[in-house]
Amino acid sequence: MILVLLLHFFTTLSFGEIHPLKLKTLWSVDSSQIASRMDLSGLSTDGTSLFTVSDLSDLNDIYRIDLQESGAVLRIHQKLDADWMQQYAQENAQYGRLDMEGIAWCAGQFYIVNEHKRSVLRIGSGAYQELVPDWENFHKGRMNPFSGVENAGLEAVASNGTDLYLFNERQFRMGYVYSLTSEKLTHQFDIPSGPNLPRFLVEQWMYADFAGAHYEDGVLYLLERHSHQIIKVDPKSYQVLARYDFSQWEKGLFTTKDAYGLAEGLTIFNGSFFVVLDNNLDLRSKDQSPMPYLLELTAEH
Repeated sequence: MILVLLLHFFTTLSFGEIHPLKLKTLWSVDSSQIASRMDLSGLSTDGTSLFTVSDLSDLNDIYRIDLQESGAVLRIHQKLDADWMQQYAQENAQYGRLDMEGIAWCAGQFYIVNEHKRSVLRIGSGAYQELVPDWENFHKGRMNPFSGVENAGLEAVASNGTDLYLFNERQFRMGYVYSLTSEKLTHQFDIPSGPNLPRFLVEQWMYADFAGAHYEDGVLYLLERHSHQIIKVDPKSYQVLARYDFSQWEKGLFTTKDAYGLAEGLTIFNGSFFVVLDNNLDLRSKDQSPMPYLLELTAEH
């Protein structure tokens, strides 16, 4: 009994106590004004609206999710210049398709991660800039987690105003701090994953991968997709302060045989956690629609 209590004590210290989340609202996101299938990936807010992107290579605008009494509606918030985006895609064709996987809003600018190239697009009022972290120089003498698999690159981004927090999703997952002042990487980190270490399931590796991020009031919140959890992290010590579980609210929303989680975007808005689901070609269980879901979650007290 003493051994069990000690193991629980040390696991809680490093891994973080797990708290269940309560489902406040399950939003059905109507994307029909734009496309029947959106594959939303990433979520952010300016305190007034919710913003997202699509990881489909032919849908490269910044979208807004309007919450209404009748439901949630997806609209184009900022239409990106088609000629600039086409030229950008052509110049970077060696990295594969354009794959916009995460979004952060900070001080009037959007930061969008391009997974395959592991770079960031900074988009303001009509201004476009690509930020390319100095991966090669930074990784000299450090662990380099990049597997070379195109679809295992940058998946999430958050900002505290002076830095970007960038997250490589898997193979192996890793967090980075990128200075917006020096435009260089300054730190590399991971967090304790506890029992969620990579494991082999049904002829494929399952990673406790990073899929979303949000920074607020000096705290990082990370979306760990396959454990169906939101992780509260101290960005100075990288200690896990708490874990919030939403697994029961995601199960059964889509007809899928995959073991993978579908959550790909996280933000905090109006005091609630918002998590957007990428349906990955699967249809919704209720109505066989390919449209996405948005979970509004609150911590139980």
